[in-house]
Amino acid sequence: MPDASTPCPHSPSDPSQRVAVSRCGSYELSAVKAALRELLDNCGGVEAIFGGARSIALKVNLLSRTPPERAATTHPAIVTAFAQIICESGRRPIVIESPPGPYNAAVLRSFYSRCGIEEAAGAGGADLSYDTTVTRVSCPDGAASKSYNLIGAALNADAIVSLARLKTHAFMAMTGAVKNMFGCVPGMEKVEAHAHFADAALFGEQLVDICECVKPVFSVVDAVTAMEGEGPQSGVPRDVGLILGGRSPYNVDLAAAGLIGLKPSRVPAVAAAARRGLCPETVGRLDIRGLGGPFGDVAVRDFRKASSTGMLARFGGMFGGRLVRALTPRPVVKPSACAGCGICAEHCPAQTIEMRGKAKIVHKKCISCFCCHELCPHKAINIHRNMIFKVLK
Repeated sequence: MPDASTPCPHSPSDPSQRVAVSRCGSYELSAVKAALRELLDNCGGVEAIFGGARSIALKVNLLSRTPPERAATTHPAIVTAFAQIICESGRRPIVIESPPGPYNAAVLRSFYSRCGIEEAAGAGGADLSYDTTVTRVSCPDGAASKSYNLIGAALNADAIVSLARLKTHAFMAMTGAVKNMFGCVPGMEKVEAHAHFADAALFGEQLVDICECVKPVFSVVDAVTAMEGEGPQSGVPRDVGLILGGRSPYNVDLAAAGLIGLKPSRVPAVAAAARRGLCPETVGRLDIRGLGGPFGDVAVRDFRKASSTGMLARFGGMFGGRLVRALTPRPVVKPSACAGCGICAEHCPAQTIEMRGKAKIVHKKCISCFCCHELCPHKAINIHRNMIFKVLK
């Protein structure tokens, strides 16, 4: 890891390429606000970042209707603090999201309320978006698709900010600034996207495509309390005490991967961005500011990762498809925890989950996208790994 004061050889003096890291030991509002101001100042300042933009969309991550203590959603204090900073600059903050399920005002209201975002927006002087329009956006340089349906709330603002939580992810290895932009795909269309781009590498390309369409001008990855283990929903909160930020969402995610000991090549969205020249290939080529010392000193070397198919994908040609399928981690329902709510079946891209009072997964058709694991509000779906896979890993 480079020293925080060492200029980056890739972009030695460009504030737009810097990644800033601030220490923040709690979600006390004054501490969060001070940390966010430090991030913004280290990346050129509010005026340089937002310029003439007047309406600023704050894209939150509301994966499920859960309290912030679960570490699965954007923390309300991050929303309040950033909104206050935007208001103080004379601009208008608007909180936006497209959570799982139907994309309508009632669903949005439910998520905003249950996740503490409604109150947070009020305290920060931000509006809550109930705009449910959808626009087809051209993506001529897209690697996965040449056009995408995206929510109007993201496209109609003058600028957009990604407010993400650092979490492990069973399918994408890690979710941060770039993966948060997948929430700009409207409601149930996310299910279709998972079905069309079931391969992890291709899904990573799709995430970069969408991020390039939306182009967030600033990205925050909250690691005050991150999520480790079987994220992005069923993992365990882990206090890290840091907030990362930058004008390049790809650089921020590359730094976040380094923070928790993930190789960039194992994070599909980061790997895709590096292939396109949107970020360096290694953390060592980043210009990291704000810690006053080596970034490596705060790295969380024992951060528990999610189950991953990365190794099997790498050796797939050697093993052969049938053996790879046998070894691939798969979702398994825990009957004692299953409430029979049907959310997993409703959002399964391969339509491989049957409801028989409890959920039942037909593994022959399963594409291992782990949407069921990601969205189950009861932590009733575990990821089962073959013993051989555990030894290989």
